[in-house]
Amino acid sequence: MAPASSQTGLSRAFVREALRILEAEGLIETHAGRSDGSRVSRPAGRELSRHLDLFIWGRNVGFEELNEIREALETVAAEGAARRRTDADLAELKAKTVAVETAVETLPDYLTANLDWHMAVVRASHNDLLIGFMEVLSNVIHQETALDAFDSPQVRAATLKIHRSILDAIVAGDAEAARRRMARHVGAAGKVALAANSGAKVNGTKR
Repeated sequence: MAPASSQTGLSRAFVREALRILEAEGLIETHAGRSDGSRVSRPAGRELSRHLDLFIWGRNVGFEELNEIREALETVAAEGAARRRTDADLAELKAKTVAVETAVETLPDYLTANLDWHMAVVRASHNDLLIGFMEVLSNVIHQETALDAFDSPQVRAATLKIHRSILDAIVAGDAEAARRRMARHVGAAGKVALAANSGAKVNGTKR
């Protein structure tokens, strides 16, 4: 096969730079040796995460907008999880639920376990695009819940209760109940976070 430069009429330097950019973006894989050359690769979630993260911080997206998107995405995730969860997903969700309950007395551990629980629901939806979006937003979610407003026995008790309720709906395959309960959960958490973050700064920028 003729080299790319002779096929396209482009200089070798131009083709090398184009291949370098495609490789950096994770769109091709380049191998050296007897079977050297470039092959198209399936894009990984990290490319979406990187670009979306840059968009959020570069456009100075505020807490209110992020909460609206989070609520929309997580309700879809809960509905999808109820429809498409596997036995492995259910085992992970049950383990993550217990982990949140076990860590409830220690705020840093509780926050991490809570985030892990939410991402387990998202992964159980088996929607790759949704998972990519939520992997970026998960950092923001962690920031929003690392607040004095969430350091309350009442708030944590309510969280444990709604987690169990959402889990029950997913186990039962009740997509409507899972969607409705997650919407109520994320909506309530968003109101607490918005009130606590009023006038606060995130990443050095006033929201």
